[in-house]
Amino acid sequence: MKLYRKEKLPNQHRNVYLFGIKVFSYRHKYHFEKTNKTNFYLKNDGVLDIDLSCRISNGCVLQNDAESVIKIGKRTVLSENTVLHGGNITIGNNVIISPNVVITTENHSVQHISMYVNISHDTVEPEIEIQDDVYIGANATIKSGAHIGWGAVIGANSVVDSDVPPFAIMAGNPATVVGSRLANLKTNKDFKFSIIMPNFNGDKYLEQAIQAFLNQDYKKKELVIVDSASTDNSHNILQKYADGKVIKWIKEKDHGLTDAINIAVKHCTGDYIGYAGSDDLYINNILKIANAVLQTNPSDIFYYDYINYFPKKNWEHRYRVAHEFTRENLIKHMNFLALQDIFFARNLLQEFPYDATYKYAMDYEIYLNILYHKSDLRILHIPVYGTRNINDDNISSVYSKGGYDESNRAALKYAKTDEEKALVEQRIKEDKGY
Repeated sequence: MKLYRKEKLPNQHRNVYLFGIKVFSYRHKYHFEKTNKTNFYLKNDGVLDIDLSCRISNGCVLQNDAESVIKIGKRTVLSENTVLHGGNITIGNNVIISPNVVITTENHSVQHISMYVNISHDTVEPEIEIQDDVYIGANATIKSGAHIGWGAVIGANSVVDSDVPPFAIMAGNPATVVGSRLANLKTNKDFKFSIIMPNFNGDKYLEQAIQAFLNQDYKKKELVIVDSASTDNSHNILQKYADGKVIKWIKEKDHGLTDAINIAVKHCTGDYIGYAGSDDLYINNILKIANAVLQTNPSDIFYYDYINYFPKKNWEHRYRVAHEFTRENLIKHMNFLALQDIFFARNLLQEFPYDATYKYAMDYEIYLNILYHKSDLRILHIPVYGTRNINDDNISSVYSKGGYDESNRAALKYAKTDEEKALVEQRIKEDKGY
């Protein structure tokens, strides 16, 4: 099997008909692989990023706009006559797309009756994301703005134009949830999850955060809130919800955020401990999903992807964790994982308390500390969105230059090689403007 290479196609509109050819790209270069099995149509102004292990069947159409990306992950199958059309489309690993499925980010404008429909302009809408292990039935249509969660099933002939929860079963036009793959799941042991929530004058979103926790369809959970000094409406909210069992309100005086986290750890009884700011909203079923995955993937640490929401702009950014969670990657790329989307086995946080000398980068420091001293940890990435984090100039979104200084201090402390130390020292020089 011979591999051919061709430079990126020019940006101007052009059609390319390929017969017996598979198309791939790597860093804006296309790779053509002869197969003698595939006949499909490519009309491309943007970038294709298609893994070599995927399968594209006869009659498929891949058509994307300038500056947009169609990305298809490992071992994904596009069955006969699948159409991918429009702007940014991301399809994960191990996805099965049945015949005659249309996935498009564009809508044909029919608003102006004075204009012929066949010359009206298409409107590019928000991107489409299809996460790992999704099955899409024949003749389905996936429309702009759809985000299909990990492990979901889309029934034949369905029309999807909204978010699909992980492991949901959806069908109809418009598609609605008709079931869940988690509904009849049998487990050997249900793990208990403790979530720490330090709070100081965070009443703006505190009740939403508590409700998001209570809405988790999972019984073995507890929320440990540390707040002794709030002067806003926080204490009235906590008085309403705290029951001493599922929601514990710890009134012990703390000396800042890091100290509050360590205080909360002492009151946790779960198998795993996570964190949430009073502006972080846990997404529905996330604890049930974690428990299901841990049945066959026992782990010391597990983490999710997450969503950042900016209320002043009414805009959100969906963040997929870009790197494997290792000490080496944390040194190289700095902190790429939010504290509210990682859980530690309780014994790890008992052995490695948060360093109270860190006011901003306590999460980065504890990541490096644990990974520096523990080389045999079982670490698991669960590829679903775990939280929706509200960025509104509050406790979780304010990050001063002190945070960068602390991060560099931690990176230098836990660097093992001369090369790593040199990388951190160069970053420090650049931060200081040398």
